[in-house]
Formats: sequence, C-alpha cells, structure tokens
Amino acid sequence: MNNDMDNRIFIDEASELLDKMEEALIAISSSEDKTELLNNLFRYLHTIKGSGSMFGLDNITSFAHEFESFFDNIRKGRIQITDEIVALSLKAKDYIKTILYHEESEEDIAARNVILDELRTISGKADQTVMIKRNKPTVINNKKSNEVELFKIVFKPLKEILKRGIKIFPILEELRQLGETKIFSFTDCIPDFMDLDPELSYLHWIIFIKTEKGEASVKNAFVFAEYYSEIKINKLSTMDESEGLKYKKIGEILIENEFITKDEAVYINNEQKLFGEIALEKGFIGENAVETALEEQKIIKNIISEQKERIGNSTIRVKNSKLDDLLNLAGEFVTIQARLMQESTKINDYEINLISENFSRLTSELRDISMKLRMIPFSVTFNNFKRLVLDLSVSLDKKINIETRGGDTEVDKNIIDLLKDPI
Repeated sequence: MNNDMDNRIFIDEASELLDKMEEALIAISSSEDKTELLNNLFRYLHTIKGSGSMFGLDNITSFAHEFESFFDNIRKGRIQITDEIVALSLKAKDYIKTILYHEESEEDIAARNVILDELRTISGKADQTVMIKRNKPTVINNKKSNEVELFKIVFKPLKEILKRGIKIFPILEELRQLGETKIFSFTDCIPDFMDLDPELSYLHWIIFIKTEKGEASVKNAFVFAEYYSEIKINKLSTMDESEGLKYKKIGEILIENEFITKDEAVYINNEQKLFGEIALEKGFIGENAVETALEEQKIIKNIISEQKERIGNSTIRVKNSKLDDLLNLAGEFVTIQARLMQESTKINDYEINLISENFSRLTSELRDISMKLRMIPFSVTFNNFKRLVLDLSVSLDKKINIETRGGDTEVDKNIIDLLKDPI
C-alpha cells in the first residue's frame, strides 16, 4: 500500500471484522436461528474481500473470495453447518488475520492450501448435503400474508464508500426486485470538474418502494453498505389503511427530507405563491427536490404518514490517542471551572455566578461524556476464552460449556487492554 495511514485503517477495520467473525462462528453452533449470523459472516467476508482488492492485497482477496463463496452456499442451504465446519472456518479466519500483520511464509501457504482444499471438497458436495434446519417464520407486528407495505429510504453513502469495495448499483437493483420502486438521485454535492475525485461518491438517493417482502428484505439490500452509509428506512404505512387519508404538504415533505429548514418554510409560507415555486425561486432547493416531494404526495395519496422516527445509525472510528486528548482537555476544563467558581464567589455578582454555574454544568457533562466514550463492555475479554474452549472441545472430542457473567459491565478500554494478558 502506498499510504501508511490507509494501510493502518484497513488493518484496523479488517481486524475488527475478523474478531466479529470469530464471535459469530462461536455463537452459531448453539444458535436456533442461524440466518442473521450467516448473513453477518457473509457481509464481513465481502467487506474484507472488497477492501483487500482495493489495496492490492491479492492473497487476502482471493482467499476471502473462496471463503465468501463457501458461506454463500451455507446461506442458501446447500451446506449444513456443523462443528467441523465451524472449526474449519475459524482456521480460515486465523489465516487471514496472520497474513494481515505479517508476510506470508511457506508455512502459511501450506496451511492456506490445506484450508482451501477442505473448503472446495465440502463445496463440491454441496448438492448432496442436508439443508440447514430453519425455524418456522415468525410473525412480526401481526403482518398479514402478501400485505403490501410502503417504505421510504434515505440512502446517503459516505464519500469513501467506493474505496471500501462497495458497489452501489447492485443495491438499487436488489431493491427494484423487491417491488415497485421510485428512485431519486441527488447531485447537489458534486464539486466542480477540477475538484472531482473519481474514487469518491458524491450522490445520495431517496427511494420509495412498495413491497410485500417485508422490512427485513429491504434492510438486507443494504447489508454490505450499512457500515459506510447513513441509511434511514421509514415504513410509511401498509396499503390497506382506509381512515384519515390526507396528503402531506410540500413544505412538510421538504423539511422531513432535510432540503429546507423550518425557518425557510415559515418565510416561504408568508408569500402568496405555491410553496415549491417560491422555494425554487429563492434557490433553497433544486427541481429534483420538488419532484421527489410531489412523487411522495402521489404515492401516499391513500396512506397516512404520521411516523417521523428515522431508522439508522452512523458510527465513526476514533483513535485511542484522540480520546485521551479529549479526556485531558475535559480535565483542564474542570480545573478552570473550579477557579472560575472560586473567583465568582469572591466577586459575588449575580450574572457572573449564573455564568459560572452554567459553565460548571456543561463542564461536568463534557467530563462524563468523555469518560463514557472510553468505556467498553468487559465481554470483549471473555470472547478469547470462548475460542480457547471451543478449540479444546474439538481437540479433546468432548462437549465443553463455558459460562461467564458480568460481561455487560463497562470498563475503560485501557484497563481492559492491561488486564487481557494477565487474565
């Protein structure tokens, strides 16, 4: 890799995904419903493969590709998950983690070939294997059979999503296959040609989809993109609602889609023209935004749309050193706040005392939030024991159970790192 920072980011992300893989593999044998765990494992491998390809790591990419294909067969029920397959998968995961940090040795190559031979042998017998036993489908929210639902999706990928090997077009195609779709793309974030970076994504989308496949299928379309995107999925309604039918106003839709602010909407409402017309004239929005709002009005003509809650989380990765800096700054704020409180007491001025009290409250909140950012559950340490017990169980051919308690207790990450080896 040409860039050491990119190299470090890839290693950190891949290592985190491999740790999640190990947790999922350990949990899958005892899990009654394996579908979600298998989907997660497939997604982790797909992400590692894509990122490895982007950075030119052919050995990781080719191995992850075969490993991913193997789990795709398991997801589709062509291969039955067994303890032996879990053990083999853990060996494959260990191989990827080894060459992630070190140059591939002859011993590693030999181990790689053995693992690939076993994967290919099992995959070659896929058509003769027993289908994975699945639980009976559960009824979610009393959903009726073949009930058509309307979803509104706001899909805003991070600019760097293409560098992570994620392809956007297949996501949109998968949504189209679920039902009737209306897809609107927004290009307002595209820079001037001279500032354009072809490796970055500048588009975002608003998508309306009518489907009887359910919300889980809609979410599953974004399974590879969720770590690198802001995704909001709102179920507007089911198609069979018949009471209280009404349109949403254009202004309400534009505010909900975050094209205009409430203050801008109030300003536009004071004019004696159509809302969309004024918004366009003042340059608050583009034609595509109005078109999207009109389409939403049309789609939900016979549907109540009162749900405003947005679904989706976004996360960022922060270095430990930056968290340490934040905690140190919070500590300095506490010191300054104490001095300010002392001086305000001497002066005994009402306004200064009020400012000092507010500053004290904000400082306490900043300190508490800074400390919470470093807290992680102690269960990350227990996970190492689960792998050890699993390996012992396989090697000794005995059933072994490990029970841990208190894993939800949150501890400062530095303390957990220091305790890991002694434990």
